[in-house]
Amino acid sequence: MKMQPNHARGFTLVEIMIVMAIVGLLSAIAVPSFLHVKRKTQDTIVMNALRQLYDAKELYFTDEGSGKSYVKLAELEKVGFASQSLVATCKHDIGGWHTTALPTLVLKPGVTIKLTERIWSGGKQSFGRVFQYPAEP
Repeated sequence: MKMQPNHARGFTLVEIMIVMAIVGLLSAIAVPSFLHVKRKTQDTIVMNALRQLYDAKELYFTDEGSGKSYVKLAELEKVGFASQSLVATCKHDIGGWHTTALPTLVLKPGVTIKLTERIWSGGKQSFGRVFQYPAEP
């Protein structure tokens, strides 16, 4: 009985190209959804910072600032109404949101806090959505 030689086993070029096409198609579907999730996460972080800042401001005016007409984030932190995590969040831009502008805001009692999304395209800046807390009805 004559033994046949073992042929090298492996994938053909066509099989590899089909697998690469399938992986490319799946990644083309998945990447936009991941970007959407990232954007929603950034929006949630910004909204949470606005809510915390508004609540800290209102507590300050209720407890200590009855004679004052405005307050800034530094004063809220100094007297203990703003958490360190809120201050840290306000020191960094988050996505298209210019949260580093929050410490410079003049916060007045009962006034909503607004942030506008910045969009950079081709070296030019434009503005997009506006977040505010509390939201208008």
